[in-house]
Amino acid sequence: MIKETYPYRFTPTIIHAPESKSTLAQLVSACADDCGGVVALFGISGSGKSTIALDYASTTKGIQYFDGLSPNHHDGLLPALNGIVVIDEVWQFKNARDVIAAHVNKNKGVVVAVACRLSEIEMLCGDHLKAAIEVSRGDIGVGGSMAHAMAGAQPQKKKKRSSGVIRYRSPSGHTWTGVGRTPKWLQALEMCGHPISEFRVSSPDDQKYMKD
Repeated sequence: MIKETYPYRFTPTIIHAPESKSTLAQLVSACADDCGGVVALFGISGSGKSTIALDYASTTKGIQYFDGLSPNHHDGLLPALNGIVVIDEVWQFKNARDVIAAHVNKNKGVVVAVACRLSEIEMLCGDHLKAAIEVSRGDIGVGGSMAHAMAGAQPQKKKKRSSGVIRYRSPSGHTWTGVGRTPKWLQALEMCGHPISEFRVSSPDDQKYMKD
């Protein structure tokens, strides 16, 4: 994580993804505060930034989503904003600067501004920029689903099988660590009247390591 100082009211954190968390998880984390501000999501065409933004907006309750290239916004004007707002192709909206400033200043709202270049977002929202997330090709899906990102979980690693110390040994050489189900050979000996303690390995020299 690289911090860079800007002459803005906020000191934005420039996050070069992917890091330990997925890009989506980075976005969730950056938006999760009550201070308001603008989170820039930027990257070259085809990097997947719009997909990440839409995924975040569509799977999180109460988020407003606007796409500057959508026919629904042919007038190029943003309405009044509420709560957390995602604005894709933010530079397409003529009143973006004023509407975003009003939302951050008055409502302490959070705006996710999406564009190809960080400079485009800086021109519109520089005074309120608090974090910038750079998206690279291949970041989509890193770290899992939206639920995974919200939980801040890391991909689970497979557990290695641990080795155990032999605790029991039969006269014929069968062994058992004492962990898990009692093996059939020991069950059979117990049924014949032999107590389990009879086969307990007491000598440290006999406690060879084995895979359990």
